[in-house]
Amino acid sequence: MEENKGSWLVPVAIIICLLLIGGAVYFKDVKPQDSNNDASSTGNLVASPVLDQILTLDDGRGGIFDVKQFDLSALRPVDASDHILGSASAPVKIIVYTDLECPACKYYHTQLKTLESKYVTTGKLAIIYRAFPLDQIHSKVRNEFMAAECVNELGGNDKYWQFVAKIFEITPSNNGLDPAKLGETAKALGINVKSFDTCVAAGKYADKIQKSQDEATAVGAPGTPTTFVIDPQGGISPRGFAYQSSALSAAVDLLLTMPAATAPAAIAPVATTTGVVAGTSTVVSE
Repeated sequence: MEENKGSWLVPVAIIICLLLIGGAVYFKDVKPQDSNNDASSTGNLVASPVLDQILTLDDGRGGIFDVKQFDLSALRPVDASDHILGSASAPVKIIVYTDLECPACKYYHTQLKTLESKYVTTGKLAIIYRAFPLDQIHSKVRNEFMAAECVNELGGNDKYWQFVAKIFEITPSNNGLDPAKLGETAKALGINVKSFDTCVAAGKYADKIQKSQDEATAVGAPGTPTTFVIDPQGGISPRGFAYQSSALSAAVDLLLTMPAATAPAAIAPVATTTGVVAGTSTVVSE
């Protein structure tokens, strides 16, 4: 017994020593994270893990997003070129890469709008729309985005949001909108029709729309709508597709409780379906 015990104790002790030495060498070179880093500039995946159970990472195909697919360093900070519903200084921001002919985006718009009175008008939340035209399945949508940009130029930000809301309301989705409805909608909002038609025909905002599409691709957006939630500390959480208003409201309430001086924990995706409208997502085909 004693001889057998001695025969295995020596090699085991050697192995333990090697592991301890290897661990010491590895951790010597690991630098502690700065809790004050701005995730919007570093590309860190930062948010409360509880958020994952409210706004899940459902990919619209029965699975979950692989958060490694996102390059958050490519996510452009909110700036003056954006269409912002609410205040740019709101503590919580929801950036949505959207497509005006996407049926999931049409539904999602109605859910986001329910947050306006409680969160947007009170300065707690800003909603930002960015163009992500899925040209391969929605050949009309780029011109619809052009029309929205022209309405913004001629009528301002409020008219832009009214125009987008109306287009989402009247389009049958999936490339079904009659192009004549663009001018009719602009006219109904008080936009000068001649100036509108000239603006759209000139393709003045083609570069802006293309740049937005390129940004969506660079950041790793897999389809529309793709959401990025910015928390009060600048942490970025890539989210799934068309969430219900109750889940969105719960998520905003949660983020508004985050203490300003405490860095949030890294997100840990979970395979649940809470707050997601299953099967309504438009996914970019490979």
